[in-house]
Amino acid sequence: MSEGASALATGLAGARVSERLQRLGAALRAAGVRVGVGELIAAHRALAVIDPADREDARAALRCVLCSGRSDVESFEAAFVSVFGMPDGAGGGAAE
Repeated sequence: MSEGASALATGLAGARVSERLQRLGAALRAAGVRVGVGELIAAHRALAVIDPADREDARAALRCVLCSGRSDVESFEAAFVSVFGMPDGAGGGAAE
């Protein structure tokens, strides 16, 4: 893959991540969780320091930065599944 094509692929992947995080933020806000621009930036940063392809690592990292208290955890878990789908083998397909 050429350098230009690689940069384009990286940009497209980044756009998909941003779109998914926006959807996650919207789902959390709909559930009453306080999620603003600062939390979404923190979510991007959290994914930058882990392997975002590892679903469990990504879920844990996002939960750390998007839940400000225990009362947000149940809403986060439901929103995460609504945006990213069920884990492989858990009886559901990925949400797209």
